[in-house]
Amino acid sequence: MRKRTDDIPLLAQHFIGLIARKLNRPEPRLTRANAKQLLEYHWPGNIRELQNAVERSIIISQGGKLYFDLPMKETPGPEARTGDGNKTIMAESNPVSIKNTPYNEAERLARDRNNIETALRQCKGKISGSNGAAELLGIKPTTLASRMKKLGIKTT
Repeated sequence: MRKRTDDIPLLAQHFIGLIARKLNRPEPRLTRANAKQLLEYHWPGNIRELQNAVERSIIISQGGKLYFDLPMKETPGPEARTGDGNKTIMAESNPVSIKNTPYNEAERLARDRNNIETALRQCKGKISGSNGAAELLGIKPTTLASRMKKLGIKTT
């Protein structure tokens, strides 16, 4: 899959048709954002992994919109964000900058997780009160706790 990335959107569209018929659901549309998300994911497995991702997406889709719940990258890959929100993509060892590209959902969640973990480290795990992570982030302690639960962040 990693060697034939150009085929990923075509394969995904094929699987969407097959799986939608199998599940007796209307065929959702593969958007450019969906295709981009599939192309940016580092596929460690084979084509069955793509097929399973498409099937999960169709099962959880609402209103004909696909959402791919792909794991986030643990380490920066061939692309990285600059501090100004721009994205730099490595294309055959030549960096290409894309100006003002919005964060996708996986990137936003990774950024939020990193921000919360950094605040917790600076506050030595203290969530609320004076000099707590919530105060440092400028949010209510209940909001911080809710975000931590959603992102699976545990204090030590």
